[in-house]
Amino acid sequence: MSRKKRLVPPGHMLVFRAYRTDKNGRRIYAKWFGLKAWPLVVPIAK
Repeated sequence: MSRKKRLVPPGHMLVFRAYRTDKNGRRIYAKWFGLKAWPLVVPIAK
């Protein structure tokens, strides 16, 4: 299985979290999908 490389735009950074929150406020854990963490692109604070 090959993995896609996530491109990070300038002014942003890649952060890994074990869960993410959906629109209803429920936590979705990466371990439910066989992952260690979700990659999230976030802006860098100035």
